[in-house]
Amino acid sequence: MAKRTPGIEQVNTILPKSIHALGPKVEKLYRRHFVLWHWSHIVGETIAAHVHPMGIEQGRLWLYSMDSSWRNEIQMMQTEILQKVNRYAGECLVTEMRFGRKWEKPELQGIVRDKEYNEETLKRNVIKENLTDDEMECMKKECSSVEDEEIAGHLYHLMIRQKKLMKWKESQSWHPCLDCGTLCPREEERCNVCDRRHRSEVRAKVRHILQEIPWMRYGEIRKQVQESTPYMVNSLRASMVQEMAKTVNFGDFESMAAKRLVMLHCCLPPEQLTEEVMRRTLYYLRKDLSKPREFKTVKRYDYIPRGRRKAGGTSVSPSGK
Repeated sequence: MAKRTPGIEQVNTILPKSIHALGPKVEKLYRRHFVLWHWSHIVGETIAAHVHPMGIEQGRLWLYSMDSSWRNEIQMMQTEILQKVNRYAGECLVTEMRFGRKWEKPELQGIVRDKEYNEETLKRNVIKENLTDDEMECMKKECSSVEDEEIAGHLYHLMIRQKKLMKWKESQSWHPCLDCGTLCPREEERCNVCDRRHRSEVRAKVRHILQEIPWMRYGEIRKQVQESTPYMVNSLRASMVQEMAKTVNFGDFESMAAKRLVMLHCCLPPEQLTEEVMRRTLYYLRKDLSKPREFKTVKRYDYIPRGRRKAGGTSVSPSGK
């Protein structure tokens, strides 16, 4: 029987072609929303019920969850989830996963308006600050050494604004930064520059501890690095697992690199490493492990002993033997 509408393409083939014709920017934006729309298909209904995607920005997948236990669990699954998202999108769409506050459009617009309002208010308040005659005369003397009158005039006005801003900060009880002495708001200990450097130093300390003692958990790490947070430790652990997995060959159970990888991923000390734990963990991480060119995909029970696990980490055959 002949088709009633010969030559007409279906919607599921027209749509990708149309989006592709609009350019790479629109196509990438479409794939971001495509991933967010199909979040439950990517990670499953159980995870999707507790962890909600908020957006993708600069290769980062932003998630939200009210339950801290789910946040920690998802951080440990970061490698697997990123692979699933990129496979579903058909390209390397995300390279990192982070948790943040819940995004709500009305509140976000309100925050933007408040920020603009605060900036305008700050300008008005700074302008209202008064300078003494001595302060004005001192700034004029400092600018008198500049030969170009136009540059000297701009410098003089810039110094006035800077001085007024400093006086306003002092009137608002701003305090010196713990590291550099720059004035910063009351609720913050450090200025933005020093705060970023401080967080980088804390992350470096945590990373060093995980390199030396890969099985150490957050509670033990916090005793040595009090500024560390669960998110920081879990994100560093997940990124280090990805880095170390590239150096371990698939099927390698005996090398120190493989054992360090398993200890880091499972938080297990050396005495708890068994052959079954090694096999199961490396099979779970198989997509990140290094593989030879002639590698062929292996079946689960060709790699892991058949049977269900029990508390001791050993497997039990279906017959109970």
